[in-house]
Amino acid sequence: MWAPTPTLGYRWEPLKLCIAASFAVDGLAEPLRVWAAEVVGVPVAVQWAGYDAGELHALVHPEGAFARHRGGVNVLFARLEDLLADHPESLLALSEADCSAALERAAESLAASAISATSATHACPLVLCCPPASPALSSRAAVGAALERAHARLAGLLRESGAVRSGRVCFCRRAHVESLFADACVPSAGREPVGLFGWHAPFLERMAHAPYTPAAMSALAALTLREALRSACVRRKVLAVDCDGTLWRGAVAELGPAGVEFDGGHLHLQRLLVTRQQAGALVCLCSRNDEADVAAVFEMREKDMALSMERHVLAVRANWRAKSANLRELSTQLGLPLHAFLFLDDSAAECAEVL
Repeated sequence: MWAPTPTLGYRWEPLKLCIAASFAVDGLAEPLRVWAAEVVGVPVAVQWAGYDAGELHALVHPEGAFARHRGGVNVLFARLEDLLADHPESLLALSEADCSAALERAAESLAASAISATSATHACPLVLCCPPASPALSSRAAVGAALERAHARLAGLLRESGAVRSGRVCFCRRAHVESLFADACVPSAGREPVGLFGWHAPFLERMAHAPYTPAAMSALAALTLREALRSACVRRKVLAVDCDGTLWRGAVAELGPAGVEFDGGHLHLQRLLVTRQQAGALVCLCSRNDEADVAAVFEMREKDMALSMERHVLAVRANWRAKSANLRELSTQLGLPLHAFLFLDDSAAECAEVL
């Protein structure tokens, strides 16, 4: 799993992406670079598995690009009609029942491949994005309805497998992508509308199997980066929280347990910690204080607090040592790596020392 690990000079380690598609995605490289470097500010290292219509070799082959990829996120753009054995426009000649059956088989095959590819021990998470079909297909009522049913089938299979809930697969629905495309392709002032399907590039699709306009590809790049970052970021298991200024206002060593105050922000944070603890997170205290003083606040002011030492806090490091050293001790005690910790402190200096 990727985490924003700082290197010398506070530069982030690159997020590694391996990208494959059932259509040509040459137009994705530049907008992805711009979104990553100039908008989000996260360096990205991209391996292009390439245009892979039909067989989706990168996804299904045991030695494919996705299986070999380590420490990043795999991204697959797949239109169901591209996965058919025949040319996609052959759907237009089929009966409604046959069209629906062909697309449903493609959906089931794609779901099975995605579930299998992400179930291996060292498999990277997969962002599976299904952009809208060519208007030549989706504008036909029977084909459009069959596509809707097939995408619903794909979403259902992924959900039932637990792959989405576990975070192994992030599924970007076709309707969501089409909505993003529609927003991205609104004509600017003074320009003529480009039609109902402004995201579609019919000439490029016919000549190079590259179906989307530059504006649509920019929207696709933004979606890719957002979902890849969401899939890649390490889920923080341990919440290590400061006390003075974070859980309450004031320094307990100076004011005593009765002198510290709890305003709305402190209580909101405490309730959030309780919610996360009940969802499975481990809450620890990491404070520059005498442990007896911290314990006294929890004991004497229990009725004023949402957070309980007995019910919610797993471990305490309250002393006058560097907090980075205390976090390393907690890491050893809990048997969890430091990248599984989220450190909360009101002091920028303390956060910098830990970083």
